[in-house]
Amino acid sequence: MRKPERKITFRVDPTLAGLLDHRCQETGSDVSFVIREGLARYLNGEQESAKGQKIPPSTVLPPEIHALTPEFLGFSGDLRAEVKRRFAGLLAAAHVCKEHYPRTPGVREAYAGLLALSAHFGLGQGGGHDG
Repeated sequence: MRKPERKITFRVDPTLAGLLDHRCQETGSDVSFVIREGLARYLNGEQESAKGQKIPPSTVLPPEIHALTPEFLGFSGDLRAEVKRRFAGLLAAAHVCKEHYPRTPGVREAYAGLLALSAHFGLGQGGGHDG
């Protein structure tokens, strides 16, 4: 049985807090997540490699996407169900784009990438249509 998480409160000087907030906003990361990750790296002896290390581009949330996150911070339902619903809509739209605009650069690759992710959302389990 897993132990419950423990909440720890600590103080950070305003300069460091500002840098942390800025970096989290820049990367689209949650402050608590960044602190937990940093602590885990430190405890695993990785503190030296973490200094000055840049986050790979694939993990940095683009600004136009980060701007959309406030809508979901106060979401009252099951956000996982909402993500699945929206993903299904995106996959359907990508399929139609692939069919109607097949020569558009990247449209087939984008559809294929989304289709590959569909199993993670429990979609396509029934088989049938392969697009």
